[in-house]
Amino acid sequence: MSLLRQFLYLNRGLVRELLGQVEGGVYEETTEKDESTTTGGGSGSARIGPIGGDFNRGHTGLQSTELKLQQTDASEFNRLYEYLDSTSSLVQLGPLDDAIWNDLHRGEILEIEATIEHTGMSTLRDLATFASRYVGLADAVGASVDPVVARNLGLISSIASTSDGAHAPVVVKIAIEPRFQFRCRLENASLRCSSDDLAGEAVVVGKLGRKLAPGQSLELDDIFGGMQKYLPAEKRAELDAQLRAVKLGEMSVGAFTLEYPAADLTPIAIFR
Repeated sequence: MSLLRQFLYLNRGLVRELLGQVEGGVYEETTEKDESTTTGGGSGSARIGPIGGDFNRGHTGLQSTELKLQQTDASEFNRLYEYLDSTSSLVQLGPLDDAIWNDLHRGEILEIEATIEHTGMSTLRDLATFASRYVGLADAVGASVDPVVARNLGLISSIASTSDGAHAPVVVKIAIEPRFQFRCRLENASLRCSSDDLAGEAVVVGKLGRKLAPGQSLELDDIFGGMQKYLPAEKRAELDAQLRAVKLGEMSVGAFTLEYPAADLTPIAIFR
């Protein structure tokens, strides 16, 4: 039975890249031809492709119909999914324990019944949007904003402004065993829904990246917008120390880091 999916996210470029490797290329459309014939001695039917035809006694002739099917991102994903499933190249994660987790390898394509959560930084960016509206409304009605509140709102807005605008990191947790988590960096151009609609239960198909070793952690967002890599090591350490002093993790807005057991996952599709 064919599964009809409602896509929340679909990276067509990645789908076509993978599909081109397994099919030896990609194509834009297919042609299906239907022919029906009639003869004077009876009746019958002929079928080529998805359409059939009948013929009646006493008539002779040939009727031909051609259908051109345009490939879409959804149909291309279906072809890729069917290939992966039929060749046992798709790892469908069910009940999970440490032994199964340790047996997962980089580069494998995973299908995960998951719970999707926003990162702490994503929530802060939403708060920054709200904060700017709040301050603007207060100014409009002549109300004063507490200096401490104003300072905190300024901090949130400054952090929020570092977003590159092209990606939206999310946390993907295995629904039946949420201690196993993945960092997914979604391309905003491939999203099919709002960020609010994205959160919750969904099926995630993605390519497994680096897995953390015990004691390691994984930053969910680059708060400094990539600027840290241009600084000397001692300056990067100083910035990290200042950031920890702010104690963003105590604001209960979501996770800022993931710890073992966790891994990077390059998302291909998210659907319900």
